[in-house]
Amino acid sequence: MKLIAVSLAVFLCACGSKKDDPPKTEPKTEAKTETKTEKADPVEKATEKTEKTEKAEKTEKTEKTEKTEKTEKTEKTEKAEAGSGAKKFEFDALSEEEKIDFMKKKVVPEMKIAFQKHDAKEFEKFNCKTCHGKDPKASKYKMPNPDLPKLDFEALKAGKDEKLMKAAKWMAEVVTPTMAKILEEEPYSEKNPKGFGCLACHEQKK
Repeated sequence: MKLIAVSLAVFLCACGSKKDDPPKTEPKTEAKTETKTEKADPVEKATEKTEKTEKAEKTEKTEKTEKTEKTEKTEKTEKAEAGSGAKKFEFDALSEEEKIDFMKKKVVPEMKIAFQKHDAKEFEKFNCKTCHGKDPKASKYKMPNPDLPKLDFEALKAGKDEKLMKAAKWMAEVVTPTMAKILEEEPYSEKNPKGFGCLACHEQKK
């Protein structure tokens, strides 16, 4: 009986001890979120910069090359045209209407300035009739014009008529070269007897 009581007491003590002890809790581990900062790779960055630079340089080089080639091509073409001796403009090849339009827009405005600068009073009313005669349409603008003073080359060589010499000098230095330039022709000279000269407008005195 005594043995049973002792065993019961031991059992009760053991149960009480387990009941009173607080339950063991495992410490909570706080999850740490690691923030990864992506750092730019210096090698990759340098490579990208190099590629951009190379691309820009390549584009610039290409543009310069194309521009140079275009310039060279243009210069070669101009030289070839100049060397071929082909005329860019031929007045005689124009139609009647084109000739009249050309004279009105190109010849009259420029030659009017030259004539009036030489003698404003005499050439005050400078127009088609000044060079082509009283009725240009009737004569179909035929040149040389028989109504203009006929050229006396013997008198010019003699040089005795001061008024004639003055007019001839002006014609030779201003009128002839200006008209030749407008018509895109070479002016008359001893080396170029077929060039544009006095007899293009005036008849020779016989």
